Amino acid sequence: MTTFTDATGRMPDPIKRAIEHYDTSHVRRGDISVTELIDSPLMFWLRKNRADQLMASYQSRMFALYGSVMASILEKFGGELAEVRGEIVRNGVTISGSADLAFDKGALVDYKFTSVFVAKDGGNSRIVDHWTKQVNLYRIMLPNHAVDRLSIAMILRDWGPRYRNEVPEPFVQIDVPKWSVVEAEGYIQERLALFDGVISRNEMPAQCSDEERWLSDFAVTKVGLKKAVKAGFQTRKEAQAYINGLKGDTSIYAVRDAKPKRCAEYCDFGACGLCPYYKPENESED
Repeated sequence: MTTFTDATGRMPDPIKRAIEHYDTSHVRRGDISVTELIDSPLMFWLRKNRADQLMASYQSRMFALYGSVMASILEKFGGELAEVRGEIVRNGVTISGSADLAFDKGALVDYKFTSVFVAKDGGNSRIVDHWTKQVNLYRIMLPNHAVDRLSIAMILRDWGPRYRNEVPEPFVQIDVPKWSVVEAEGYIQERLALFDGVISRNEMPAQCSDEERWLSDFAVTKVGLKKAVKAGFQTRKEAQAYINGLKGDTSIYAVRDAKPKRCAEYCDFGACGLCPYYKPENESED
């Protein structure tokens, strides 16, 4: 169970209790959830083995609380919208799913409470890619997989008139690619291979990938120079390709890692020093 702290000392007790309830209300059914299967094997292992050592601020859970309130309202008044639960078994592993889904004229719609900045990306963001994987796996859990389209309905928590030119209203719905059953099943097998040993034997997995750590600002450096030769590469591969294309001795160039934004700013395990691979920048050296 997570231990919560009040970062400002001003959080009202009713909100604290709501956050504590929300934190303990999600109980995994089966061996792994759809969301966990899409995420890093290390995050799954940390939640299973070190969650009882976790400390987090109440303030860091506010957006999750907003989302749970919105989900409760939609379930009560949404009509065709309801929390849908399902399970599938692959390779002896039970995968569970739970989502606020609606069936609208042949479409499977998953509702998300999110930021206007996600909508401004036009569906090309890392977050929308994650949701696309989610809803395709939810579809596999439906009888006969019988839907024509997959859609994400975004309720924008921080919309305001200043965004009207880019995002006209505080609700955006987009269709996302619908995988074939073969593609979806292939993806499940690919992910289960990454979790091999983590689920069955509780083995500690490797470090999260560059993508899972949200590394997106790689740079190329040169021996003897403090300033990067070129920065702003989205992937390590792009930075290395730049080096390979340079003339002369390329051995004097190297790829400088991007900042692991998820580890540094959004992972409670990283912030608490519970991750075996990431050390908080403010943690003193031994």
